Amino acid sequence: MNISITVGSSRGVVELWDDAPRSVQALLDGLPIATELRQCRWSGDACFADVEDGPLAELDGGEVSVVSIYPGTLVLRVAEEAAPAAELLLGYGDAEHRWPTGPKLVALLGEITEGRKEILDELRKTAVSGPVALRLSREAAQ
Repeated sequence: MNISITVGSSRGVVELWDDAPRSVQALLDGLPIATELRQCRWSGDACFADVEDGPLAELDGGEVSVVSIYPGTLVLRVAEEAAPAAELLLGYGDAEHRWPTGPKLVALLGEITEGRKEILDELRKTAVSGPVALRLSREAAQ
């Protein structure tokens, strides 16, 4: 299944994977999502968006736990007591989900398959120019 993604002024498509079915279903149930992406502080070349409400924020436990966030991948860190908002993360270079205390596990949701270069360029800009708008939806996704 595919969903639409808009980062700043760039549009594309995310192909969702079936490796984390509960997490992907929570993402789909929460669409559309409109929020702000910010540069990760400790994780490297990635951006994150807090998701404070809805199915992603209510998800109990993660799936397919990894640390690496490859360029163009969309991943999820589930909410927990120390951080009650879930996080969606998008990698644009070398990244590993980390907190000040060390690596944190995330679930793989999918990968940008269309509009990839333009979206990765938008993500890179956040390190210098600050946050950028993120929109995920089902509309116009093939």
